Amino acid sequence: MKWNLLRAPRLWGVALILAAGLFAAGESLSAQAAEAMPETIRAGVVFDGPWEENPDLEKRFIESFSAAVRRPVEVSPDHRHTGDWTVEEATRTISDLRGASEDLDIIFVLGVLAGEAAINLEEDNPARQVPVVAPFVLPQAVRGTTRADYRALSPGIIAVELPLRVQEDVARIARLFPVDHVSILVPAPYMVLLDNLSETLQGLDHPSAEIVPIETHIDPDQVLLAPGSAAYVLPFPHAPADQARSLMGSLHTRGIPTFAALGRSPHEVATVGVLREYVQDIAATRAATEYREVINRGASLGRVQSLRARGMLLLDRDALRRAGVSPRREALLQARFVQREDRFEGINLQEAVETALDHNLDLAARKAGLATGDANVAGARSNLLPQVNASTTFRILDEDRAESLFFPDQFSAVGALSFQQVLWSEPAWANLQIQELISSSQDFQYERFRQDTAEAVSLAYFDLLRAQALVELHQNDVDQLQFHLDRAQTRRQVGAAGPDDVYRFRSELALARRKLTDALSLEQQAQMQVNRLLNRPQRTDLHPRERGLEDPLQVLPAGALFFEVTDLGALQRLEEDLVRFSFDSSSEVQALNQAIAARTRERQMRSRSFWSPTVAMVGQVEHEYWSGGKDPGTPSDPLAAGLLNNLDMPGDTSWSIGIQASLPLYSGGQRRASLARTDAELEELVKETESVSRQIEQRLRSAFVRTIAVAESMLHAREANEAASEALTLATRAYDAGVASAAELVDTQNRASAAGQLVQDATYEYLREFTRLLRALGATDAIHLPAREAEIRSLLETISQGESR
Repeated sequence: MKWNLLRAPRLWGVALILAAGLFAAGESLSAQAAEAMPETIRAGVVFDGPWEENPDLEKRFIESFSAAVRRPVEVSPDHRHTGDWTVEEATRTISDLRGASEDLDIIFVLGVLAGEAAINLEEDNPARQVPVVAPFVLPQAVRGTTRADYRALSPGIIAVELPLRVQEDVARIARLFPVDHVSILVPAPYMVLLDNLSETLQGLDHPSAEIVPIETHIDPDQVLLAPGSAAYVLPFPHAPADQARSLMGSLHTRGIPTFAALGRSPHEVATVGVLREYVQDIAATRAATEYREVINRGASLGRVQSLRARGMLLLDRDALRRAGVSPRREALLQARFVQREDRFEGINLQEAVETALDHNLDLAARKAGLATGDANVAGARSNLLPQVNASTTFRILDEDRAESLFFPDQFSAVGALSFQQVLWSEPAWANLQIQELISSSQDFQYERFRQDTAEAVSLAYFDLLRAQALVELHQNDVDQLQFHLDRAQTRRQVGAAGPDDVYRFRSELALARRKLTDALSLEQQAQMQVNRLLNRPQRTDLHPRERGLEDPLQVLPAGALFFEVTDLGALQRLEEDLVRFSFDSSSEVQALNQAIAARTRERQMRSRSFWSPTVAMVGQVEHEYWSGGKDPGTPSDPLAAGLLNNLDMPGDTSWSIGIQASLPLYSGGQRRASLARTDAELEELVKETESVSRQIEQRLRSAFVRTIAVAESMLHAREANEAASEALTLATRAYDAGVASAAELVDTQNRASAAGQLVQDATYEYLREFTRLLRALGATDAIHLPAREAEIRSLLETISQGESR
């Protein structure tokens, strides 16, 4: 079947996804979004309160946001405001900026309190709603029950939920370390937002937990924690960094390990460990994606996103040693030990491609090889330029009167200066043109290798994203099964469950841990592959900013543009126009065309060699600048003869100039053999070009079909995942109510895990196939170059209007 999918109504949705994917290359902005988003985004900034790290926080967040939207962001000092660590002051400041500042395009609220104020804003002026981005919003699970549900936000509000999982993290600390009590250190200004947290912690069976507020001025001696306990530390944006570090060091000295709720590494926050890797770049990238959606819809909706930071525990060996704490054996699987010198770098797809194009060693070697082509051109050109040579000759003349060769009668030194200028030489002129064509062919070959490198690093980057998503999936499975196992053991102790539940959960937990181990190995291999392509130390820990995004189009820079494909003819026209475009832009075909032109010129030179002479102007000047020895006319008196024999004699000067022509008459059949060889090589190149053209066409059509197929499977995978998630929720409730067995719950969770992995596979497979489609178009530069993206956009606009390209 050529297009059996015609019978499936979903084909048109798939076609829309494909068209959106092509536009997603490069900036991936729709025409409406491109017009609505200003060239320079004018921003206002609101902080929770005065803090020494505010400038650095603003700088890092805006840099990541700007990179994601591919627009510069400017903040005027008049639009930078600092609160007083209250929600009320933040609300007033945001409302004033949003209502009175006609010259603002966006407002960043960089703080938890300011984020709370943003999500509770009411719609005051529908005609002028400046989008507000709140990237640090507390999750609903820890916010007070009296707080508004931020799932229903006012128009233009963009909220990004912090990946705080306090209850899970506290339970993990007690499971991996020998502690019975966990103190949760919370900034005192945030206590007004944590009504739910106290109630949640009271429901913990083990360990016991309490909330300890930390004031703006930290005195380590005033923070009294029970011996043998652990500290779970939320970020301290209200206190000086040196005081926070001093507090952590004091607790370690007292044998109390500290664990940061969020962070890039333990060394950044001076703790023993970090429960969840959190990179601010990810929040900025997610906020930028939602900002584009708000712009697309004219700020007609509020948007909220929940970040899913990877739950891999990072531990500092030295800090553990100072605190005198050793983890249990389970930590070997669920934790990763890091050192201070370990590097943690945030990166996105565009930065990865640009870095590879600048620093990849294989590409650098190819680029260095281009110098040989330039040198060959210069060498060929030199044969057509004047040739000037200088020489000297030492002459010995005995004229049959010397007694031996070692005692000559006369000797002299003659200097010569000669030049030659080619007036006509078919081989020389042909060689110059051939070398220029070969150099051009090498340039196209380099471009082909450059496209291959961009494709390779993109595919490796997607493999890294897939591996990290797989780690997160299996880590969640391990956490869920560990939770069910702990609960089954508790229920068994009170007689509410039998031993079969415990054994089933224990068996499944072991299998889940094995899958997690394999996923961690795949992640490390993917990291090393990306680092190799980027020419970085292979143990550099990369943090992709797109990690956790569910929409594959968001991995490419900036949103998506959909245009209508309403019939089969339009879809077929899209394919045919893309084939023609791939021929026009193929560096492989262009390189072979240049090679064919070079061989054609060589054949012309070979055929002319039978009758075309070489003509040159030649000239020479000779001068005898020194002479000595015995002259035949010298006197016989020995003394007089000795004096005369050692005198320099005056030299002669002679010169000549003329035209020289040469024509080989017979070379033993070499010229005919060379002509035959050139004909054979030319025929080989012509056939190779035809073969490559067919390969390019097949590659593009295959990528086109595969992209449609994967997009279709992605839709089905999402439906399956939603159904499996609902089934897992029902099965969990049934098990809690005692009407379902552990086997039923485990089977349902396995199906939910498989469905989740199916979504991940389809998502990243779509990205891989879409990248291959870009490569088939010779348009991988569209990933990071706006001009190339505009070229693709122009192509699709032509197709959408029903015109032939």
